[in-house]
Amino acid sequence: MKRIFLLAVPMLVLNPLVRADKVLIPESIGLPTADKQAEARNILELRAFDGRLYIGHGDASVNTGPTDVIAWDPETGEFSTEFTVDDEGIYQYNIIDGKLAIPGVDSTEDWDFGNIYVREPDGWVKHRTIPHGLHVFDLVQLEDAWYVGTGCIFYLGKENENAMAFGGIFRSADKGMSWHLAYATPGDESTVYRIRSVVPFKDKLYAFIYAYSGMTLEEIPEAFHAGLGQPYGKGYLVFSPDPIGPADAVVFDGKRWTYRDLIPDKNICSIYPIAFGESLLLSVLSGEYVSMGEGADRSLTERALYRFDGKTAEKLTFAFDGVLDSTVSEDTLFLLATMNDKTVIAATRDLESWDITRIPPCLEKPVCLEMVNDELYLGVADGNIFRAEEIREMTDPAEIDALSPRRFHAVADLPREGLSYWAAITGWENWGTQALLACTVEPGNLVDIHPENISQLILFPPVGRIDPEKPLAVRIDARTYRIKPLKRHDSVECTKDRNGDWCFKAGKTARAEFEPRRHELGKTHRSISGEHAGPVTRAWMADIMIHATGADAAVFIGTEARKNLPVGTIHLEDVFDMTYDNRLVTTELKGADIEAMLRHHFETGEAGLTQAAGFELELHKDPETGKITVIRTTLDPERRYRVALSDYTASHSGEIFGVKLDYRLSDLSWQRAIIEWFDSNRVVPNLETRIRLGE
Repeated sequence: MKRIFLLAVPMLVLNPLVRADKVLIPESIGLPTADKQAEARNILELRAFDGRLYIGHGDASVNTGPTDVIAWDPETGEFSTEFTVDDEGIYQYNIIDGKLAIPGVDSTEDWDFGNIYVREPDGWVKHRTIPHGLHVFDLVQLEDAWYVGTGCIFYLGKENENAMAFGGIFRSADKGMSWHLAYATPGDESTVYRIRSVVPFKDKLYAFIYAYSGMTLEEIPEAFHAGLGQPYGKGYLVFSPDPIGPADAVVFDGKRWTYRDLIPDKNICSIYPIAFGESLLLSVLSGEYVSMGEGADRSLTERALYRFDGKTAEKLTFAFDGVLDSTVSEDTLFLLATMNDKTVIAATRDLESWDITRIPPCLEKPVCLEMVNDELYLGVADGNIFRAEEIREMTDPAEIDALSPRRFHAVADLPREGLSYWAAITGWENWGTQALLACTVEPGNLVDIHPENISQLILFPPVGRIDPEKPLAVRIDARTYRIKPLKRHDSVECTKDRNGDWCFKAGKTARAEFEPRRHELGKTHRSISGEHAGPVTRAWMADIMIHATGADAAVFIGTEARKNLPVGTIHLEDVFDMTYDNRLVTTELKGADIEAMLRHHFETGEAGLTQAAGFELELHKDPETGKITVIRTTLDPERRYRVALSDYTASHSGEIFGVKLDYRLSDLSWQRAIIEWFDSNRVVPNLETRIRLGE
């Protein structure tokens, strides 16, 4: 069974006496998600099936879908896209009826149904059949029935706030064609319940529940503030300890569901189950006010690892700081885990003796692992997939810390993303578009480099791979250059001249000292203050939409701006931080239709910062009824306008404007549109708002 972690990774305790003298030497087989937006490149899942390695990626928080089903063929060494799922990411693959399947973690469509996808002999088939399946976390089989663990939304009325978020287990007796609710967690107005893991074990089905709620800092005792991770909106998402009381799991024996107290720990926040042979390994996270946010400090929590045999649970004395992923190959269980703040692979056949292989720190964020044809693969957060080039005996910590992959791939949109392993992208031929880099150390002190859209880069020749006492050869753009021995130099600065030739200069900047240089685009008008930046940002974005598309008018939904314009100098990084990775669209609308849509938006949505270009609109909102009245408009009600929107706004127009729109998708992303605006305009003016709302 593979894992799925959407919001938090259960952490465990480690036996500090264990030494890890074996080290994995990594080599990248590729970066298959290089063409995705930055948040979607992370490798979340690897699954071997039918001789191929399937890759999960995406982000269900940022909403990066639809998501490609990518597979790697070890025979050809090539990646291919088999299918595209209508979900924000692929967090998990399952085997169901001997077929590969995907639970739909977060549908890109409405929340009336959730999805699963099954790889049939003739290709992938989508089943959009799970009622209210906002999140489908797990998909398993018990006898002839299929089961999914979900996070569901049940609306008690038409208003979105009048809803309950509960965890549901649905059963299908017809291979996913239809489902009925078999079990539902409790639900209340302030808590979200979810069933993340469902696992068949000894002819029973075990389901594990977690719950959380939003809390303000004032609601959390000060003693727990140090452990909080990133906030969510104006508060923090905090686990609800023991969400179903003293029970740890809900168990189905084929006839009825019962609650089981499997382990003695209190304040249990989450349990990650791993079925292995005759045991169910349970990784347990416990504590009070445990934050689910990224960067949460787990030192205030309790971690434990239990082996459950179907009747009793035994606490293991050998455990880890954290379990990231697991896979079973033949009779061996492999865990990707942390141990004394070091990432390791722990292998066992009996859950008693463990074989430890350390992963060098150059792989900063390993996320998942898998075995294919007796070879070990790792997926990491930057999108690389690494194969174990070899497993080497090493005892010197300094040598382990200095290890680098022989081959790696890199992708960067911005200078701050340019540093990767033993190279850094520092210059773009076309700023604001992706730069790609593949680097390999070959025999003979040769570094082979394949750059795309790169004008400058820095090499930090890897220790142990390059002999600094011998001349270095750099093959780049199919041409080989000879460089003197590096000796005391820490880097090589590579610059492409106007003729397309590369020039090289020895540098003294070590990798640890590298600082990216931000790329300047323009400035904001000196009269734009931080307080005024919000309305100006939205009005400016609407202007950009007209500039980019040539439309007559534009509507920019205020919540689509992640940040306001900074005061002073604007850098490329600011542009990417301000906006989502959406594309621009156009649609044809009458002036009267635009007015009606905006009235609906201001009556029902978060519309306080929404702005427009190409027309003006003065609105009045009745403080008692919330009804919107148009006081003044420059729109001609009968004229047809070509209106620019973002693809997100257009695809959700039914929710935002109360009417579904037909639209034409352009090739321009927000970032590209803004960069092209700065090519013609260096200063953002102090704009007046075009939509004004009064009460």
